[in-house]
Order: sequence, then C-alpha cells, then structure tokens
Amino acid sequence: MAMTEIIKQFEKEILQQRTDEQQLKNEIAVVTTLEFAEQAAGVLDSKKHLYSFEGYLSLLQKLKTVLYAGMPPGDALDAVQTGWSAEKILEIWKYTQNNKSGSMESLAGIPGIRFNQGEQQKAGHKISKTHRK
Repeated sequence: MAMTEIIKQFEKEILQQRTDEQQLKNEIAVVTTLEFAEQAAGVLDSKKHLYSFEGYLSLLQKLKTVLYAGMPPGDALDAVQTGWSAEKILEIWKYTQNNKSGSMESLAGIPGIRFNQGEQQKAGHKISKTHRK
C-alpha cells in the first residue's frame, strides 16, 4: 500500500470517528441539553485521560445508554466513569431507586456485586452523591 493510500485511510478513519462523536453528542442532547452533551464530552475527553479516542467514544455510548434508560444526567456522567458496564450501572441505579437507601449495605444484596475496599469507597461516594436531595 502506498503512503498516500495509508494517509487517505487514516484521514477517513479520523473523519468517521469525529462523525460518530458528533452523532453521540446529538443523541445525548436529545434526552438532556446541548450544554450537557458538550459538558459531558469535555469531562470524558480522551485528551484528559489515559484512554484512546475509541475509549472516549465507548464512554459516550455508555452515557447515552444510561441516559436513555432514565438515569439523571449528573448521576449518569458520574456513573460511566466508574468503569462498570452500562448494564451494571443500571442494575445498581434501579436497585437503589427501589430501595431508596443508597448505602453500600443495600448493594450487597445484588447478585454479582463485589467490591474491594477501594471500589467500595469510590462506589459509596458516587451512590451517596446520587441520593442527596
């Protein structure tokens, strides 16, 4: 493959990623606001973290998923940064909504939820923030 073909392919991939990014931000804005979508993109921006642009797009996709499931925007943005899957985030969020306790003890009853001490402190902080009114 000639160098010009490699460059053209690379440019095509970059353009597709930027198109995907804009589409995800637009889809997030549909259920929130344009301002929130831009804020979330800024918070999750791969230039500020140790993940690739593809990782950033994955987080935007996860954010879209939890938002479309009804999770409040601020909680959703915090939650996608935990590293948990969208399914696990929604499972925990729905469980805490049903029980209204938000305590780590209440999470112990969810099958498959196991925390090491650092995760427990991090998750407890995120969950307690969620339930402040």
